[in-house]
Amino acid sequence: MFDESNTIRDLLEDKLVADYLDLVYPKSFVELVPEEYRDVPLKKLPEYVKMPWGVPYISRAVLEAVGRLYELNNDENIDCIPLWKDCRTAQKLTKPSNTKETACLFLYKDTFKDNRPVALIVPGGAYSSVSVAGEGMDTADALREKGYAVAILRYRCRPGYYPKPQQDLALAVKYIRANAEELHTDGGDLLVIGFSAGGHLAASETVYAPMIESGLMNELKAGSPGLYDRYLGVSAKADKIALAYAFTGGAESADCFVNHVGSHTERIDDLIVFHHINSDFPKCFIWACEDDPVVDISNSTEMAHALEKNGVPCRLRLYPNGGHGRGTAKGTAAEGWLEEMLRFFSR
Repeated sequence: MFDESNTIRDLLEDKLVADYLDLVYPKSFVELVPEEYRDVPLKKLPEYVKMPWGVPYISRAVLEAVGRLYELNNDENIDCIPLWKDCRTAQKLTKPSNTKETACLFLYKDTFKDNRPVALIVPGGAYSSVSVAGEGMDTADALREKGYAVAILRYRCRPGYYPKPQQDLALAVKYIRANAEELHTDGGDLLVIGFSAGGHLAASETVYAPMIESGLMNELKAGSPGLYDRYLGVSAKADKIALAYAFTGGAESADCFVNHVGSHTERIDDLIVFHHINSDFPKCFIWACEDDPVVDISNSTEMAHALEKNGVPCRLRLYPNGGHGRGTAKGTAAEGWLEEMLRFFSR
């Protein structure tokens, strides 16, 4: 396995990394290192290379992502379930393509037992990638210790524009509900946790559930009648939702919208989620950090205000520090968010 003595060239020459890293982490973060620094040990790279947003190169995060990729590939307790195939069997990792073949559930099958409640994790990535390795797997590890059955959604992103990611999430919810008995879990107690753009995905799929489900079922009826029959009448809405430093429509996150709608900018107003909340939205826990440099906390406060205005049970938790993209937020003021969330939903 790799460590900080290895180089970016070592990573790029590894076949698993070259073929599959984009499935769990932006491979572009590896490739942005200039050729003249690709033989510098990873521990030294922060001295020479900066990320596009100005911080020193994130060597440790890259290494952790590569380790997580190997874990997904080798751990027999993690199944990769294709969402658009009419089959119930797992497969090996799919090469990232942002097509239907990429949309999958990473199912921690050893957690699906004893009629446990289910947590479906929807990582972020600005709709240009999906942070399965960090927000996904770190959160999965924490939730499995809390007695949850856990799955991570790998959805389509740019150029898989709206409503394709929402359809992938709807399929994932339907898969869990339709197969609850076989999975030995409680399909009627489903928590969806969305991070950053994944929070926008979770919230927008819920707000527009009837429309998303109608389009999805039409596609299944035409292309996969077996799935159509299996999922007909199965709800695609979560029972409860957690939004972690979620983008919900704030203007400062324009790149997320561009990645999500492409040239169809007329759709943006409809996708400002907090403008379209109604009383049917599930019970919701929202958290963010006041020092978030990427998604302004107004995305969270506006969302909470809209939910409260519509009588939806909601808890908003703002922490003084923790930044953005930290998943479980270990070592920050937000570290206890997961326990607070579980306490809120248990009431």
